[in-house]
Amino acid sequence: MLNSKLETFLILCKLQNFSKTAEHLHITQPAVSQHIKFLEEYYSGKLFTYSGRKFSLTKRGQMLYNFTEAMFADSEHIRKILSRGDFEAPSVSFGATKTIGEYVMPPLIAALLARYPEAKVKMLVDNTEELFLKMRDGELDFLIIEGYFKKTDFCVELFSTEEFIGLCSPDSHLAQKSVSLEELTKERLILRESGSGTRDIFSHLLSEYNMSTESFAGVCEISNMRAIKELVAANMGITFMYRAAAEEEIKSGRMKIIDLPGITMKHEFNFVCTQNSVNSEEYFSRFNFFKDVRFANSN
Repeated sequence: MLNSKLETFLILCKLQNFSKTAEHLHITQPAVSQHIKFLEEYYSGKLFTYSGRKFSLTKRGQMLYNFTEAMFADSEHIRKILSRGDFEAPSVSFGATKTIGEYVMPPLIAALLARYPEAKVKMLVDNTEELFLKMRDGELDFLIIEGYFKKTDFCVELFSTEEFIGLCSPDSHLAQKSVSLEELTKERLILRESGSGTRDIFSHLLSEYNMSTESFAGVCEISNMRAIKELVAANMGITFMYRAAAEEEIKSGRMKIIDLPGITMKHEFNFVCTQNSVNSEEYFSRFNFFKDVRFANSN
């Protein structure tokens, strides 16, 4: 069947190794090669270019990969709908990075459930890399994420543009004055771990000023956002995060925004789904609902 050969192609693209692909699919390595040869004949051209043991996709191969990935993700989505048996209740299965999942999405999901009480909702909160893997495998329909990624590989729409701010304790000497980014290097940074979206955004900001986290007097890495806010509120250091994650503490006066004249920090939250998905209209309807509620809540 063509589908089995396309599955071989997709796994080979992901594993980048013929023997590992054969092991994963429980077939022989010659069978993997035969599947690829069949596809190259079927689609009238080479799918890979080879340099020693390394290989990369041709333009034709990349196009086939995009279509195949979308096809298998759609197949999994359809399987879940049919196995559920309830065709009337809307369903949404998506991933979100931590700031978005913990601080932005709860009221939006509440609005969805208020309008559609029978709705089936699944939200996975994880780092960007893991979310992309699960979307490719069909476990998630779409993502709403912060951070940097290769937009040309996906269908992407802007969800919102969010403020990225520096924060300190109201008891900090920084709370009552304007400071430069260079002056902050005397402080202890309390940040998310390397690889997180928030840390990635801050690192890019520092690089624009030829700085890094090593420029600061000390760095404390904490993987939990609430713990970071508690430490900053206790005047144990400063932090940088999206305003959406600290709105409650700012309003209550437990944390203060650091005044950095001339530095405006904003970044995108993006909706992402696989290209060429037959279910894109459904995914966009969920996205537009969330976006409309987000816009209404911010005004």
